[in-house]
Amino acid sequence: MKTEHLEYFIDIAISGSLSKTAERFFTSHQMIRKSIKSLENELNVKLIATSNQGSSLTEAGERFLQYAQAVCQLTDDLQTELIPFTLVKKKCEKKIIEFYVTPYLTDNMVLNFVDEYQNSNSKVVIELQSLPITNIYHQLNKPYAVSLIPTIEEAILDEKFCRDLQNNGLDYFILAKRALYICTYVKTEWAKKDFYTLAEFEKTPLLISSNSTLNTNFIYNKNQQLVNSLNAQKNLLKKGTGITIVTQKEFEFYYPNDGKYLTIPTELQPIWYICLYPQGISLPEYVQDFLKHLEKIL
Repeated sequence: MKTEHLEYFIDIAISGSLSKTAERFFTSHQMIRKSIKSLENELNVKLIATSNQGSSLTEAGERFLQYAQAVCQLTDDLQTELIPFTLVKKKCEKKIIEFYVTPYLTDNMVLNFVDEYQNSNSKVVIELQSLPITNIYHQLNKPYAVSLIPTIEEAILDEKFCRDLQNNGLDYFILAKRALYICTYVKTEWAKKDFYTLAEFEKTPLLISSNSTLNTNFIYNKNQQLVNSLNAQKNLLKKGTGITIVTQKEFEFYYPNDGKYLTIPTELQPIWYICLYPQGISLPEYVQDFLKHLEKIL
């Protein structure tokens, strides 16, 4: 049982809001929810009930509150008691990462990574926000603020893109390049192909989920559509209604150990994941470490 989780629980009891607690501790709503769930699983009781009015303690939560407060108080007392015996005086400041993404990247794959990374790096606080690209430009004015943008090579060379970066004092580097594949059900006609050309896309129905990068760029005709729900997408794939575009990592994440679906190489330009950051600065080492781990899941 982590004292950090107890502190979240106590703060929710006071504020009556998971969101307010997340703001107070400079973390995500998902992280707070996950921490409370961890406590509930460990104790095998329901501690917090949520509704449109906010969050409130259950009867079990009311009883647990006094013990949680006592444990946190004892922990604080113990740390104070041991100060004279500390061998090395260390700074315990939190390391903040302001991480901005576009709406297409705010999906389970990225959210899971952020939660897992923060869980294993307790001194790092990741403030994740999803904003339109033009709004992100104005947020990147600190050395620990960085943004991940999915794009293609020709978009990076666009004059307007380069001018917008310059006007906002931003620079970029390429974090990863990923090939794009067709994902289809194994029993469809598309599954018989070994390669997909650009010409074939113009006459093929596409089912492109919100997690697929730059999805609107691949809509060629009125029969092609965006399908945000993964379950709905799988059902349509099974019916042979269409195909979808994914990177290999997306396929592994959303279709794990599932022999019913497969990927086919395409002629599409690869996706470039680029990081935007303020000009003239070096990203702190802990931000660089975060990005190195992020690159592995893309």
